[in-house]
Amino acid sequence: MKPFGISARSMFRRSLLLLAAVVIVALGATLWVGARSTNSSLTMPSTGIVTITGYGASSPENPSTRPRSVVLSESQAAALRTRVSEIPTLKQPTGRVICMENETVFRIAVKGAQSSSRTVWVAQAERCPAPGILYIHGQDAGKPEGGRYCTLKTLLLSIFPKGTVNVTRKELRSC
Repeated sequence: MKPFGISARSMFRRSLLLLAAVVIVALGATLWVGARSTNSSLTMPSTGIVTITGYGASSPENPSTRPRSVVLSESQAAALRTRVSEIPTLKQPTGRVICMENETVFRIAVKGAQSSSRTVWVAQAERCPAPGILYIHGQDAGKPEGGRYCTLKTLLLSIFPKGTVNVTRKELRSC
């Protein structure tokens, strides 16, 4: 007798589809977690002079030209530090990546508290090896890290005057 009018073949198909769905969801979750982050997030120094540089033009011959730098106020720097701290770090590729592009979308630099101090922390958004990634490096940055910068979009666009840093604006809008 067929339970509830379902044939054995139909039950087998449903079981097979259910198993396939579970495998796909499990695989997707594994890949998502692996691509996401470690348990840490990006960290900017808590003090220092913060400068953001955006770029107005680029071409294959002259990538990332017409830089425009803005020194952030204390409140802007605090907002940026908060936003950056919310970006989870991504696993860095283990192999060497060869890039044809040499375009910098924007750059964040932190100098020590005194104006004559050296740059201690740098975060640079580059189109290659992966667009949308903010790469952290510098003497006080620890090991190289990266995270997706799209959460900084609104804040960064508000810092630069309209009509400037067109390359930076274009890349941020594509987030």
